[in-house]
Amino acid sequence: MLSSTLRKPSLFSFPFARLLPALFSSSFSSCKRRSLSPFLPSPFKPPFPKKIPTTISVHGSSWDDPFHWMSNTADPDLLHYLDQENSYAEAFMADTQELQRTLFSEMKGRMPPKVSTPPERWGKWLYYQHVPEGKEYPVLCRKLSCDDGFLGSFFKYKRHSLKVETLLDWNEIAEQYGYVNIGTCRISPDHNFLAYTLDTRGSELFVLQLKDLRTGSMILGSEVEGVLSLAWASDSNCLFYTLCDENQRPNRVFCRKLGTDVVDDLLFTENDLSCCVDITSTKDGKFVTINSNSRISSEEDFKNGLWLVRKRVPGVQYFLEHHNGFFYILTNAPMENISLATEGYHLVRCRAEKLSLANWQDIAVPGPGITLQDMDMFHGHLVLSLCKEGLPMLCSISMPINFNGQADYIEDLNPWFFPLPSTLCSFLPGSNHDFASSVYRVVVSSPVVPDLIVDYDMVKQRFTFLHQEEVMGLATSNNPSRIQSDGDLHLEKVETSQKWTDLSETYSCERREVISHDGVLIPLTILYSRKVQFSGNSPGLIYGYGAYGEVLDKGWCADHISLLDRGWVIAYADVRGGGDTTWHQAGTRMNKPNSFHDFAACAIYLISEGYVRKNQLAAIGCSAGGLLVGATINKYPDLFCAAILKVPFLDISNTMLDPSLPLTILDYDEFGDPNIQAEFETIHSYSPYDNILPGVCYPSTLVTASLHDSRVGVWEAAKWVAKVREKTCPNCSHLVILNTNMNSGHFSEGGRLKHCEDTAFAMGFKSMLVDDDMKLEKGKGAVLVGFSRSRMKMWIIRVATTVLLWTCLVQLTAIGEIWAPRVLKGSPSCFTPSPRSVKALSSSVVVFSKVAPPPKSCTQGCTKDEAGELTRMRYAYPWWKEKVIDSDMKRKDGLCPLTPEETTLTLRALDIDQNIQIYIAAGEIYGGKRRMASLSAAFPNLVRKETLLEPSDLRYFQNHSSQMAALDYLVSLESDIFVPTYDGNMAKVVEGHRRYSGYRKSLLLDRKLLVELIDRYNNGSLAWDEFSSSVKAAHTNRMGMPTRRVVIPDKPKEEDYFYSNPQECLQLPDEQPWTS
Repeated sequence: MLSSTLRKPSLFSFPFARLLPALFSSSFSSCKRRSLSPFLPSPFKPPFPKKIPTTISVHGSSWDDPFHWMSNTADPDLLHYLDQENSYAEAFMADTQELQRTLFSEMKGRMPPKVSTPPERWGKWLYYQHVPEGKEYPVLCRKLSCDDGFLGSFFKYKRHSLKVETLLDWNEIAEQYGYVNIGTCRISPDHNFLAYTLDTRGSELFVLQLKDLRTGSMILGSEVEGVLSLAWASDSNCLFYTLCDENQRPNRVFCRKLGTDVVDDLLFTENDLSCCVDITSTKDGKFVTINSNSRISSEEDFKNGLWLVRKRVPGVQYFLEHHNGFFYILTNAPMENISLATEGYHLVRCRAEKLSLANWQDIAVPGPGITLQDMDMFHGHLVLSLCKEGLPMLCSISMPINFNGQADYIEDLNPWFFPLPSTLCSFLPGSNHDFASSVYRVVVSSPVVPDLIVDYDMVKQRFTFLHQEEVMGLATSNNPSRIQSDGDLHLEKVETSQKWTDLSETYSCERREVISHDGVLIPLTILYSRKVQFSGNSPGLIYGYGAYGEVLDKGWCADHISLLDRGWVIAYADVRGGGDTTWHQAGTRMNKPNSFHDFAACAIYLISEGYVRKNQLAAIGCSAGGLLVGATINKYPDLFCAAILKVPFLDISNTMLDPSLPLTILDYDEFGDPNIQAEFETIHSYSPYDNILPGVCYPSTLVTASLHDSRVGVWEAAKWVAKVREKTCPNCSHLVILNTNMNSGHFSEGGRLKHCEDTAFAMGFKSMLVDDDMKLEKGKGAVLVGFSRSRMKMWIIRVATTVLLWTCLVQLTAIGEIWAPRVLKGSPSCFTPSPRSVKALSSSVVVFSKVAPPPKSCTQGCTKDEAGELTRMRYAYPWWKEKVIDSDMKRKDGLCPLTPEETTLTLRALDIDQNIQIYIAAGEIYGGKRRMASLSAAFPNLVRKETLLEPSDLRYFQNHSSQMAALDYLVSLESDIFVPTYDGNMAKVVEGHRRYSGYRKSLLLDRKLLVELIDRYNNGSLAWDEFSSSVKAAHTNRMGMPTRRVVIPDKPKEEDYFYSNPQECLQLPDEQPWTS
C-alpha cells in the first residue's frame, strides 16, 4: 500500500457581528423569522457564495448542486469567497486571541529549544537529525564512525570531536521558497550521493534533486518534476525513480545513469488506472523491485531482467525481501499446502531462481488472535511486526530459518519478543538501513509515554534506551520495571537500571471495548488527567479515521497536555475501516456505514459512562477522517457540540464520479465503484455534502482546507460550509467557519512553531464552544454580559409592545447607533456583542430581577410601609384580580421572585466569582440601597444601565419606558448566561429569544426548592457546603435547552407557549411551519 496515495491525516511530526437581530415581525396570519444577516456588522456576517444551477444525474437519479462551480480552483470567485471565509473566521475567533497566545506559549514551553536524535550507524557513517535552536525544521547530518565501535563513536559524537557534514537543511529551503516538503530521501550505497524529492508549493508535485556528498554541490540538470519514489542500484551508478501521470498517479519507472548524458531509460509503464507504481530495493541491495499496487492487490517485478513474481490477483497482496538466495514473502494469498488456520498475512519463501507460485513454501503463520503486519530483514535476523488484541508486538527470528517442510506458528520458531512498555500504543521503526547490523531501532510511544528511542540487540537479546523526547515543565516519574513482552519472556535480560519518563501517574490511559450497532466490539482508548476531579461533567474530544487500513495514531502528543490539564477527556475510536485486513474490509465499500455506527457508538459510550458530559463532546477528523465525522454528524446531529474537520473528504459523491481527479480510481477499492449502481447508492447515502439535514441544528464546526491540496480538493470543504449555512438551522449556521491556507497542500505548512499556532487556533475554537458551558459546574465564574472587549460600538434598539392574540408580543427595530467610549470605563466588559451566539464575554452575570414589583407581588423582605404601599396599589388598579396575597404561601410554592438577599445566596452557592460583573436588568430597585446591600457586598461589581451610560447618552431613552426596557433586553439577550429571578413575560421572551439565537445558557432557577434550601441554611439546619452542592445539583439540567413545543388545543395558557419556547413566530419565509 502506498502511503503517498492515501487521504491521510495531516499530521506534522519530528522523530521524537452579530449584534442586532430583527426580533419578531407580527401579523395575524403567520409570524416569519427574519434573517439575522442584515443587522450583522459586515466583518461578522458569514459570507454566502454565488449559486449556479447545476444538475447531477447518475443511474437514473438527479439532484441539484448549486455550488458545483467551486471545483474550478482557477475561478476568481472561488478565491474571493475563500478570502471572505478567512476574514470571517478571523473575526469569529478574535475573542480567543488571548487564549490562543496562552496555548501557544504552553506548547512552545514544553518543547526543548533544540532537538537531536541519536546517531544511527550505516556502514562507516553515523547519520542523525537535529533541529537547531530557534529553527523550525530538521537538518540531516552525518559523521564518520571510529574503530572503537558504535558506543565509542556515540560518545565522541556527543563531545563534538568528529567533523559534522550537513547533508540536507530543511530550514535553508524554507527560507528560500517559503514552504518545504521533503517527500523521499535516499543515500546511495557507497554514501557518495543523496537523492531526494522536493515540494515547495504544497501541491505534492515533487521535483527530483541530486547532491554530490563528496563536494557538497547539487548536480545541475537532474531536476525532474512529478517524481515520487526512489531506489539506488547496488553499484550506486544508477538511480531508479517513478514518475506520475497528469493525475499524480505514479505509473512509470525510469533509470538514470549518473555521469552520462544518456536520456533516462523508461523501464516500465503501468496501464491499469487502479494501480500505482513504487520502486524499492531489497535490504541486502541485491535486487530492485517494481511494485504495482492497488488498494487491495500488488505485483512485483525485479530489475534484473524484469522477473514477474506473481501475476496480479484482485484482493491479493505480497511484499518481499531477499536473504541468502531466498525470497521471503509477506502475503495474504491463500495457500493450498497450509494446514494451520490463519487470517491476514503469513510468511512464505522460495528460491530466488524459482519464483513460480508452485515453489512457494509457507513457513510461518501468526498464532490465534494475532495478525502479522510487516517485516524487516537483516543478515542474521528477521523482524516481524504483529498485533494482538489491538496492541502492537515486535519479535525477531534468527536467520536462516530451518524449514522442515511444514508451516509453523511464529511462536514455534523460537522468536525473541521485544520487551515493550506496558502502556504502549504505537511504535515507529527507525531507518535501520544497515543490513549487517544486529540492532533494531524503534521509537515507542503512547499517550502517556513521550517518544522513546530504543535499540534492541537481537544477538544479546537486550535493549538500550537511547533517547526520550524531552517535555519541558512537566513533573514526571521514572519507571524502570513496567515492561512487558509476550509471556514475560527474557525479562531477566532487561537492563533494570534504565529509566524512562512515564506520565501514567498523572494521566490515565484506558482501553475499553464498545458494542456497536451489530454487536461488534470497537476498541476505544480514553485519556484523562488524574489531577482534575473526574465527576462526569468533563468536556471531551474524540478522534476518528477509519480508512485505508490505517490504525489511528495514538502516540505521544504533547499538545494534548493543555486540554488534559483543563479537565478535558480525549478519546481515540478505532472504527472499522482501519486496522488489519479483516477490520479494514469491514469498513470499506458497501460496509462503509459500519464506520459511522462505530464512531457514534464510541461517542455515546463516553457520555453514557460518565467520561464526558452530554452536549460537551467535540469530534475531530482529518482527511478521510473528515468523511467519518461529517457522515456521523448527518446521522446524529445532536451528538456533538462541536467538530473540527481538517482537510476533510466531504464531497465523496462528486469526487468519486470524476476519474480525472488524483486518487479517484484508486479509491474504488476503498469506497466503491460509482459505475456500479448499488455501490454508488451506498456512497451517495452517506456522503456528508449530499445528506445535510435541512432546518436541523448542527454542531459548531471549524473546517480547515488548503488551496493546493491534491488529495482532497479545497472545494470539498468550501461547498460543505456553504451548504450547511444554507440548509441547516439559521441559529447555528453562522457557527460554522472555514479557514483555508492559501499557500500549502494537504499536509499544511510550517515546522514546529507553525504547528503550535495551528493547534492553538483549533483548541481555541473547541474551548470557546465547549468550556464556557462548563464554567458554572467548574466554579470558574458563571454568566457574562454579552459585549466584546475589543470594540466600542453599541447598538440601541426600541421595544414596541403589541398585543396580537396571545402569541407574538414584541418587535425590536433598529433606531440608531451611538458611540460609547466612556461606557464601562475600567470595567472588564466593553460593548459590541461578539460574532458568535454561544458566548459573548467571559466576565459578567446578567440577573433579570423583579426589582420593581407590580402591585400583585409578594412582600417578603419589605418594610411595613412598603407592604402597605403595595396593598394600596393592588386595590387602586381594578385589573388586578388578586387583592389579598398570602406572601409566605406563594413564596413556599415558588411563585414569588427571589429577593436580592436570596439571589445573593444563590449566586454564591453557584461559585460565581465575586469580581465578576453582574448586570441588574428591569428597572429601579424597589426598596433602594437597603435591599441591595447584601448583593452589593457579595458582588461589588454590580451595574445597571444607569451606572454604565453617561447621562448624555441615556437622555434619549429616559422618558420612553419601552426603549429603556429595550436596553435591558439587549444586554440580557447577549449575555453568556441569563439568570431570571422570576418568570414573567419579559423574562420568558428573553429565554425564548436566546434559544432562537442558537442556544445560550439561561439558568432557570427552581425557586420552590431554593427558598426551602435557603430557609434551612438560614435556620442553621444546613451547612454551607451542603447548601451549595444541593443548589448546583438542582440546576445542572436547568440551562434552558430547546424543547419541542407542546400544543394543548383550547388551553393556550397551559401549554409551553411562545414566550419561553418560540415556534411559529421563528420561521424563515421559505420554511414550512413546524409541527408539534
